[in-house]
Order: sequence, then C-alpha cells, then structure tokens
Amino acid sequence: MTIANSLTAAAEALENNVDELTRLDSIVGDGDLGLTAGKVAAAIREAVAANTGDTSTLLQQCGRRIAGTAASSCGTLIATAFLSASKLDNSGSPREQLAAALTAAQEGIQKRGKAAPGDRTLLDALAPAADTARKASADLPWDDIRFAVAASAQKGMEATKTMTPRIGRARSQPERALGNPDAGAVLVAVAFNAALTEVS
Repeated sequence: MTIANSLTAAAEALENNVDELTRLDSIVGDGDLGLTAGKVAAAIREAVAANTGDTSTLLQQCGRRIAGTAASSCGTLIATAFLSASKLDNSGSPREQLAAALTAAQEGIQKRGKAAPGDRTLLDALAPAADTARKASADLPWDDIRFAVAASAQKGMEATKTMTPRIGRARSQPERALGNPDAGAVLVAVAFNAALTEVS
C-alpha cells in the first residue's frame, strides 16, 4: 500500500460517485459537488502521475492542483485539507503519518471554513476518522488501523442524516436535509473507504 495507490483509489471512487454526490448536493445545496468531485479526482490523478517526491510533496501537489482546477467552496476546502496535511513528517510510521495528515486537514478546514464537527459538513466524517487515527495504539497492526479509520469516517457520515445543518445553504432548509447524509461527508467517506480499505 503506497500513498500514490491510495490516492488513485480515492480518485476512482470519487469518479464513480459523481452522480450520487450531485444528487445529494442538489437536495439542499447548489448541486455542484459531483462536478467538483470529478475535478478533484482529475487533479489527484495528475499529481500522482507527475510526482517524483515523498508523501509530503505528493499531498502538496494534490492541494495545489485542486486549488487551481476546483474553485468551488468545497474544492477550496479539499485543497486546504491537502495542503495542510502535506506538512506531515515523512519519517513517521504509517499510523503517525495518517494521524498527522488527518488532524492537520481537519484543523485547516475548520480554520478556512469556520465550521466545526456537528455542523453537518464534511468535517463530520473527517473529524472522527482523525480521532481514530490519533488514538490508535502503536501496537495495533496497520491493517486494523486503516480499516478502523475508514469505518469511523463512514459512521460519522451516517450520523449527518439526523443532524441539523448549522452552516451553508442547507441551514435554511433543515427539513429537507433530515434523513439524508451530508454530501460533503459522503465524499470524505467514499474517498477514505477506497484509499484505506481497497488497496493492499
């Protein structure tokens, strides 16, 4: 399992879920998340193909390419997540790198987007995943850790079905949001599942 393979798997998963992300985002949003996901996936593929550096460099290149091609509000947050995550220590173990990257991504998004876990956003999938990665014992097998992190993102996404939107367009239509997962949280859960469980 390499970071390049994981990112490629995430990109493919986003491409395969463009229509579903568009549908979900159209319920209480402007319906452009599918388009954004496609652009993010293309940017990731380009960064992976061009990369000759370490994990930090690859994450940075993903962030820069996403920022240049996916200029929507969600695209900007995803670019911020990658750029924030790129500051990790390349010498750390896979668990340490994952925990550092996800924690930095969460902090970057919260600072840029002024949202917090519980607001019914992509943070509600990202934050529990980051928390699981941070709390994972160094003695646990890597496979157990990565599957647990992906499961936490999925559980967090599912929880958004009962959350009241506190930010963005969905805030003005809480009754329509109820029962449906947040589209941004779905994007995160889909990407994490592919990146962390579908690559050996």
